[in-house]
Amino acid sequence: MERTFTIEEANRTLPLVSRIVADLVRDHEAWEDKVREFELATVGSSPEHPDAIAELLQIEAQRLARDIEGYIAELNDLGVICKGMDTGLVDFRGQIDGRDVFYCWKLGEPSVLYWHEIDAGFVGRHRLHAAAGADNLTREIMARQIRPFRGPDGTNWGVEVQVPGASNAMIVFHHPGGKTARLDRYAWDIWSGPESRSVTSRVAPDKIMQTLTDEKLGLLFRRSMPVSNNSTRVDRAS
Repeated sequence: MERTFTIEEANRTLPLVSRIVADLVRDHEAWEDKVREFELATVGSSPEHPDAIAELLQIEAQRLARDIEGYIAELNDLGVICKGMDTGLVDFRGQIDGRDVFYCWKLGEPSVLYWHEIDAGFVGRHRLHAAAGADNLTREIMARQIRPFRGPDGTNWGVEVQVPGASNAMIVFHHPGGKTARLDRYAWDIWSGPESRSVTSRVAPDKIMQTLTDEKLGLLFRRSMPVSNNSTRVDRAS
């Protein structure tokens, strides 16, 4: 029986799912390249005179194909359905108003924010709303741009960009178990874009969010500090 997700459960899987999907997209692109190279290399070869380079390319393409099958199997084990190996598109089976639907996520999106009917595809995506049965955490994710991050100890943090200025912004790591900011952490990220040349500018939070790769978040998390009401004020949406 296929697993059914709530929106919150789908979002909580993203730290792991996003890493698997990123590997899948990378290796799928590499596989396509190897197949094209193999086809070109076999133009002048024959069973009697095999091309050594073509044989090596074929072996590499087969290895990549096995790895791709492994990534898809990992997603299936999680209950996640791969819909696009080239774009990193996946579906989570869920329910809205008592009927089966798919929650939809694409590599690069900060969280699961879309859904579509079972018999529809990517072009039939609709934006999720709080009325779709979302709990408090999911309403917060949809109202604010928060992306998932899996910490070194396995904790699933929610990352948000706050108080952006012309040349920096506060990156807040929201703890999943805290109803207040007491368990959260923060670090300052330096911005060197065109806005940094004007003291009156303010960089858009979503622009900063797009630069926060898992590697960069790992660095920011390692130098982050606990939020303290005495020294730092962090506004939380209610």
